[in-house]
Amino acid sequence: METLDQNLVSSWFDVQSVPQTFVHPPEKRPGNSIDVPPCKNIPVVDLGSRDRSHTIQQISKASQDFGFFQVFNHGVCKKLIDDIMSISKEFHKMPRKDKIIEGSKDPSGRCKFYTSSENYANEEVHYWRDALTHPAHSSENYMEFLPQKPTQYREVFKAYVDEVRNMGSMILEMLAEGLGLSKEFFNGGLSENPTLLSNHYPPCPDPTLTLGLTKHRDPSLITILLQDSEGLQVFKDGNWIGVEPISSGFVVNIGYVMQMISNSKFKGADHRVVTNSRAARTTIAYFIYPSNETVIEPANVLCNPPLYRSMKFTEFLQHFKSKAANDEEMSKIDMEPVDQKLVSSWHDVQSVPQTFVQPPEKWPGKDIDVPLCNNIPVVDLRGPDWSRTIEQISEAIQEFGFFQVINHGVSKKLIDDTMNVSKDFHAMPRRDKETENSKDPSGRCKFYTSCENYANEERGCPGFYGGVKKIGVCHSGDAEELLKVLSLTE
Repeated sequence: METLDQNLVSSWFDVQSVPQTFVHPPEKRPGNSIDVPPCKNIPVVDLGSRDRSHTIQQISKASQDFGFFQVFNHGVCKKLIDDIMSISKEFHKMPRKDKIIEGSKDPSGRCKFYTSSENYANEEVHYWRDALTHPAHSSENYMEFLPQKPTQYREVFKAYVDEVRNMGSMILEMLAEGLGLSKEFFNGGLSENPTLLSNHYPPCPDPTLTLGLTKHRDPSLITILLQDSEGLQVFKDGNWIGVEPISSGFVVNIGYVMQMISNSKFKGADHRVVTNSRAARTTIAYFIYPSNETVIEPANVLCNPPLYRSMKFTEFLQHFKSKAANDEEMSKIDMEPVDQKLVSSWHDVQSVPQTFVQPPEKWPGKDIDVPLCNNIPVVDLRGPDWSRTIEQISEAIQEFGFFQVINHGVSKKLIDDTMNVSKDFHAMPRRDKETENSKDPSGRCKFYTSCENYANEERGCPGFYGGVKKIGVCHSGDAEELLKVLSLTE
């Protein structure tokens, strides 16, 4: 059965109140701030200016101070802007059944139509919007799964993304130059996965209780937004400010990925969407994303020191989705203070970072200086009495659970070579170590700090392994817990 709060919000023609599952907790409701006056200080940049150096300065300053700006003279013709806005509004006005059919043809799920968010089933409270999203590539490989209704959707979409892609490339070049990087820095994997998102925010009976989108930052390099009415708000200096649309202009905001690559020289903008009771609002966002396997990390020339750790975009997205785009929670994952770097890179650390301090009952204390034991079994694997050797090994396993061996057949030179090359590996620069151990697509060869479950462990020692098969759940190496997992009886 499909109750009221599970319908597409655009189909609620006669709803008189906000359904309870769309009512946000008091501390997150917009309240009277739905009517904040538009800010007059938001940077507006002329991309058609002949003074490229000045334009780069404007964009760089806006990216540092605001995390967003608006652009005009951007190269996207007005007719195409009007066409894409009109065709998007037509889509959202279609019967509910048609929208669902047109937005569910892609077996990969990259083209989809939904209410609130893609995580509708698990979110605590819903958002007052319907959305259509799909890849923003104009090649035939992607076009076949796009909506065919309205009839001109594909034609208009193709023309629009071609021109917006050119604008995006121009903006990325200037952002790169503003950071002191080559203008081609963001070409290739860092920008090869653009996505289009058409948002529709129907009139709401009580805009003070709900949101079109909650406070968040985008998980993109940059986002290019087309809007024709008010509703976008940006959090600046402790206050929400309205972003007034400019005729045929676009809003550009800095995403988390750009923030990471710039090592926080450019900051992402916290923003949200409020609703209104008067009229529907439609926006079209063009997100510039990296490819899934692209490694995102601070650019070398900006690392003094690096504030973020290297990670593939897929790993970043996992963090982003699990933290619900909450900036405070995201910063705990992405920011890399001393207690999150590889411990081998802490040349000047003066104390043990708090996250590495074990609970008192697990401290080694004075036991770090216990005398060496002379009773640990040492077995000669080439002893004259093979039966005696077997007895020694069996006794050691029963009484100690371990033993040492000599005359084992591994040459001293090979032992020395392995130890030396391992030391050489760990002495390499951090970036080289991570690069060398991120080549295995299966993830069996990897390099990490503390343990493989770093992000979730309560207390964090560096490790490297290759091709080790795991049994069940590790339970952080706790012997008693592991025995429970492995035991045949409860």
